[in-house]
Amino acid sequence: DSTSGYNDAIGFKAGTTQAFRPPGASKLLELPVNIQDTALFFGSRMGLNNKEASAAVKQLLTHYKANGGAVTVNWHQRSLGPERLWTEPYLALLESFQKDGAWVTSAKNAVDWFAARRRIAFENVEIRKASVRVKLKSDLPIGKPGLCLRTHYASPYREVNGPARPRAASFDFAIRNGQDLNLFIPTPESHN
Repeated sequence: DSTSGYNDAIGFKAGTTQAFRPPGASKLLELPVNIQDTALFFGSRMGLNNKEASAAVKQLLTHYKANGGAVTVNWHQRSLGPERLWTEPYLALLESFQKDGAWVTSAKNAVDWFAARRRIAFENVEIRKASVRVKLKSDLPIGKPGLCLRTHYASPYREVNGPARPRAASFDFAIRNGQDLNLFIPTPESHN
């Protein structure tokens, strides 16, 4: 389903950039709508001109680039017609996706990807002194964007002539089906 979204604004009505299972649903995944042409341009809604709409969309895309997730766009074919002429912002949006290397696909393909991501399982985890070995089970279809395992940790570091303070860091590791990952765990000494 992709009906959760604003009709009069752009953004995160569901509070997420991820496909999610609505409460009470056992199989349904909701792919929230984030950008809708009529929300941007209709006078009774946001009422933006082309330049303002492009700026608002750019701000939203900056959030996605920093935090990940899916950008779901509902752009009506009639919006590209002579009576509306919302072609420029649409083309700018597509160019932005192309420049960023985004995977532009159907809602079904996107939801299939999120469903495959939900099925990833840790088959084995071995904790060692300075590393963790992880084996993951994944059935991500070939040709879809890859997945990564993001590790987060806080490690102390020392400012020049100052006290040790925690510093958060994260590392991403590409996931391939059935592959063993050796995750290096940085130590405070490795930051010096």
